[in-house]
Amino acid sequence: MKIFSAQLRIVGLAQNHAAAEQLQEAQHFDSSVRELNISSTIFANLPKKLDAMSNVIQSAVQSFEQLEAAARKAGVEFDGTSSAIEKLRLVLSLAESAPTDILYLRHEGLRHPYAHAALSAAGRTKAEIQAKQTALNSELYLDMTPPECDLKSAIFVLREGDAWYRIFQGKWRRATGLHKQLQRNKEKKPAAARLSQLEEVLSTIQSYDAWRNDADLRFSQGPASKTWEHRLQPLLGSLRGLITQ
Repeated sequence: MKIFSAQLRIVGLAQNHAAAEQLQEAQHFDSSVRELNISSTIFANLPKKLDAMSNVIQSAVQSFEQLEAAARKAGVEFDGTSSAIEKLRLVLSLAESAPTDILYLRHEGLRHPYAHAALSAAGRTKAEIQAKQTALNSELYLDMTPPECDLKSAIFVLREGDAWYRIFQGKWRRATGLHKQLQRNKEKKPAAARLSQLEEVLSTIQSYDAWRNDADLRFSQGPASKTWEHRLQPLLGSLRGLITQ
C-alpha cells in the first residue's frame, strides 16, 4: 500500500464526521508526507527510508560540527551560512597550498593591514640598492670600501674643487688616494668624477643601513629580522596565506 492512498483517508474521515483529533492527526501525517516527498513510498519500505534519512541527518550534523571546529581553529567567524562556508573553504585551501618550508616565518605582525605594502616596498628598495651596487662594483672594489667616516672626509675635501696646487696638500692626496684604491681601472680621473663616485658609494651604504633598520619593516619581519635579507620573498609568500583571514 502506497502512502498516497492514506491521503484518501482524510477525505473519508471528514465525510464520516470523524473526531477532530483524528482528523488533525491525519492532516499532519499528510503534510509530513508532502514535505518529505515520500507519497509514492510503500509502507513496508518506510522504516528503512526513515533510517537512511536519520543517518544522513546525523552525518550532516557531524560535518557541521567539524566545520565549526575548523572555523574556530582558523579564527574565522562562522554562522553556518553558505557565504561563511565559502570563506572558510577559501581560508583552508590557502592554508593547504602554503609552502610548508616557510610556515615558521608566519607571525602576528603579518596580519597588520600595511604589512604587505611594507614588505613589497622593501623588495623594491632592495632591488634598487642592488642595482646601484652592481653598477658601482663594475668600476670600484666595493669589498674594499673604507669606513664611512673616511669616505665623508674624502668627499668633504674633494668638494673644495680641483686646482693646480691641490697636489701639494696632504689631505687632497689622501682623498684622491682613497678613490684610487677603490678603482678597478687605475686611469686618471678629474676630481669631480672621483667625488661623484664616492658620493654614490656613501649614498648606497646609507640607503642600505636605513633599509635594514626601518622600524616598520622590522615589525613586519618578525622573528626573521636577523636574517631577513634572504627571506623577503618567502615572507611575502607566507603573508599571502593570511590576507583573507
